[in-house]
Amino acid sequence: MKYIIYILALSALIACDNKYEACNDLLSPCAGSQDGEYCLFGYKWGEDADFAPNGLEAIGPASAGGLITYSFQTDNRKISIHNRHKQKTLSFDEKGSCARTEVRNALQEYEAIANLTFIEQEDNALSDIQFFVLNDDKPNVGNVNFQDELCSDISGYVIFNNKHITSCHNFFILALHEVGHALGLGHVSTPNIMKTGGDKYSFDGLQAGDIQGIISIYGEK
Repeated sequence: MKYIIYILALSALIACDNKYEACNDLLSPCAGSQDGEYCLFGYKWGEDADFAPNGLEAIGPASAGGLITYSFQTDNRKISIHNRHKQKTLSFDEKGSCARTEVRNALQEYEAIANLTFIEQEDNALSDIQFFVLNDDKPNVGNVNFQDELCSDISGYVIFNNKHITSCHNFFILALHEVGHALGLGHVSTPNIMKTGGDKYSFDGLQAGDIQGIISIYGEK
């Protein structure tokens, strides 16, 4: 009997550790890295928060994103994301002196193109988009505005790893990429900010495909 109890307890622990992995399945329209100018997850901020069609070069709703709040998270706490359960965060400022500036620059670049407005709130506010630094070196993450009851727990989390910033420009490009995910853009394999790999760091800002994608979701400014 005690072995059955142990197995059940272990199963419950594993289920708890992996409970947000199901959120990845909701992003399947942009799974992998596809050969197109842009890809839409099917989630956005503001009007039409959960929309279809989605996927590679889908025609989005082109509807307003409205006011999107954001904040930098400086408290040390534990958060869960996808298959990382209760991971320790660092203060966002551990990322370096230019990190906040480059995140703001990235937000402003999207705001200048698309029909949305970002409002910065005080540190640690429960904003729509929350910027974290996680105490590990795993890949960075940008979460969409999930509408599913479970996944809404991690909606809008943008998480950077604890690797040292060696270039403020590169961090700006990384911020553009992860914010792009949070706004609803998936990966592509073409020469755009939403491209996987390091080629995007040669760009100065959003590329033609990124612009097409974000306008397809939110409409033009």
